[in-house]
Amino acid sequence: MLRRLATGQGCPLCEAPEEARVVQMGSHWRAHTLAAPLDPCHLRIVPTRHIASMSTISDAELDALAALIGPLTAAALQVAQVPDYSVIVHETDDRAGHGAHVHLELRPRLSRSAGFEQSSGAGVCPSDPVLDAAAIRQRLESEPDPHLSSASDSAAPLQ
Repeated sequence: MLRRLATGQGCPLCEAPEEARVVQMGSHWRAHTLAAPLDPCHLRIVPTRHIASMSTISDAELDALAALIGPLTAAALQVAQVPDYSVIVHETDDRAGHGAHVHLELRPRLSRSAGFEQSSGAGVCPSDPVLDAAAIRQRLESEPDPHLSSASDSAAPLQ
């Protein structure tokens, strides 16, 4: 992903992450943990097609996102053991020439910045994103959401 970003070859968000970090994969959306998360259970939700603006999302994609985000949020917060979270919608322009790609982030609010983070601007996350993804997948599999299975695009956890 970084090579694509540095060379301007294609969209880095269209490139799938390593399978171990993928929490759910549907025909319209992919949810995965970040390779370098800011917080434990920090998730990125990316449309499976290249979408530059939320205004161009189809009704089917919007329905699939609605079916995905509830159970995914509940599972991530249960694993993270916190009640607070932020959902951030990134809709960027293409000034950098890398191709704009809409995506969402689900960030449980766990961490507080301390001296190192404040002085360096770098974050420190105490969890492993592969283990976080596995725990969230397990939670989704053990407590299936009835709304998810009735959706037109049921994004099933990876097996």
